[in-house]
Amino acid sequence: MDINCIGIIGLLAIANDKGLIGRLKPIFETFLQNKRFYSVDLLNTILMSKGEETVNLSLLRKGNNLD
Repeated sequence: MDINCIGIIGLLAIANDKGLIGRLKPIFETFLQNKRFYSVDLLNTILMSKGEETVNLSLLRKGNNLD
């Protein structure tokens, strides 16, 4: 049995590719606002590959106390 471990970010990207979910950016922002620690560079790379706007961590910090 060949099983690939992809994680939640990979799973969301695949679900987006298949049209099961819409935009990824709001989901990624929710993760960051709720202290889920993912690489912003990784999230932005995925967003750019999907043609979405990138996450601006400094804007999220100002409005949501991410520090």
